[in-house]
Amino acid sequence: MKKTTKILAVVLSVIMVVSLFTISASAAEKKLSDYISDITSAISSGKTVTDYSVTGISNLEQLEDFADQVAGGNKYMGSPMTYKGKTVKLLADIGQVDSNGDPVYSRALTKSIGWGIAYISSFFEGTFDGCGHTVVLNISTALYGGLFRNNEGTIKNVTVAGKIKTLNAGFAGGIAGNNLGTIVNCCNKATIEVTDKSYGGGIVGTNDGTVANCFSCGKIVCTDDLSYGGGLVGSNLLGTITNSFYDNTVFAGNGVFAPNPSESKNGFTGLSTAECKAANGVVLWLNAYVGQNTDKGLYDWVVKTAGQTYPTFGKAVTPPVTPETPKSPKTGYDTVALALAMLMTLSLAVLTFNTVKSK
Repeated sequence: MKKTTKILAVVLSVIMVVSLFTISASAAEKKLSDYISDITSAISSGKTVTDYSVTGISNLEQLEDFADQVAGGNKYMGSPMTYKGKTVKLLADIGQVDSNGDPVYSRALTKSIGWGIAYISSFFEGTFDGCGHTVVLNISTALYGGLFRNNEGTIKNVTVAGKIKTLNAGFAGGIAGNNLGTIVNCCNKATIEVTDKSYGGGIVGTNDGTVANCFSCGKIVCTDDLSYGGGLVGSNLLGTITNSFYDNTVFAGNGVFAPNPSESKNGFTGLSTAECKAANGVVLWLNAYVGQNTDKGLYDWVVKTAGQTYPTFGKAVTPPVTPETPKSPKTGYDTVALALAMLMTLSLAVLTFNTVKSK
């Protein structure tokens, strides 16, 4: 018995030496901290992270998960995904409103994509293509809020409906609370409620980027003298607005509460409801811009039925997307090295036991 144990100990010792060399070689490619991080991530998530630039977004659950990813919140805590260099497509309308245009709570997005606590948040840096679809919102926000919280990428071809409410000293817009990127071919039908010391706009709360070819027919409700609203943008001190329109029958104020000091960067127009509906009105101008400047006319703004209140997107034909096959979480470990490491541990245990027993 002792002889067998000693032979086993020798064999395991050899394996231990080989495993040490293997692990040392692997360490050159992957640090121990990386291994620990990967294990922690795998344990905390419990499943593979979905890349929505591959699968697209088809329902509310996926949109909420995408919002968490960009925020680096919940199971993605501390690891925000900005989607830089990637395009995420919306493959269906999401949410529902009642007969008054108010969001049905259980079927509306209740947090901005990239939500955060106070100033702690991340920016979306990719491209979000709504493909002509509509998202219903029901959001009360601190600091920045809208479909997106902070945009530093491109958001296009999406309509929002429902309701957004700012809290004290906030910025709210149908498409984004804070925009440093580009928002193009977007429509707001949501009500923006602006409270104490806050700014709200149909498309953006505060804009330091570009808003182009956008339209808002949503209500902007300012609750007191220290709340400020614009038909399109609340504050546009550093941003640019091009070929964009708002219904000034629905909101009688200016298109921007605090416009860019350079008049050339404030290209917006207020139109009455009748002018918005007219065949030679907002639809004509928006479609002309799409054809000449963006997407080569792929997405059109059209009045689809005689009873349509306002123009909406003609939905582009979106090719079917094959979802990724679910995979087990990967830690990044080399399988052979991990197995040898386990054998090393076992060999040490056997040697220790044999030493104690021989005494």
